[in-house]
Amino acid sequence: MGNQDRHHQNWGFILSKNELRLAPSFDHASGLASKVSDKEAKERLTTKDRCRNVEFFCKRAKTPFFKESTKLKTFEVVKELCKNPQTRHYALKWIDRISNLKDFEYILHKIPSKFMTQNQKNFVIEMLKFNIREIKGLKDE
Repeated sequence: MGNQDRHHQNWGFILSKNELRLAPSFDHASGLASKVSDKEAKERLTTKDRCRNVEFFCKRAKTPFFKESTKLKTFEVVKELCKNPQTRHYALKWIDRISNLKDFEYILHKIPSKFMTQNQKNFVIEMLKFNIREIKGLKDE
């Protein structure tokens, strides 16, 4: 959720018999906007600039996947996985799991301020809320 460092070594599929599914997720060192400073978090939370806000940050997340010659972003990959009969079931399972995330605000607020500022916590909360809404919307497309 929100890892901006999705490269070829971070993705995988499992093929067994005639079944193709997404491998478990791994390498989340850059997840939850860990590289976003307090200053940047505050700016992105309060800006009127649509190219600098939380939504824009979330939508720019890249993947190593292509469709034809176009590099796909994270939400585009999920959309493609939902369309494909071989992967739809697994994509929908992940969407359901993500859609049911709870208590993340409570958990984030428990992190000591020496590790994460209030602005960073608020940024991650807004990022997670946006990502969950976007992913839930893909389920119905």
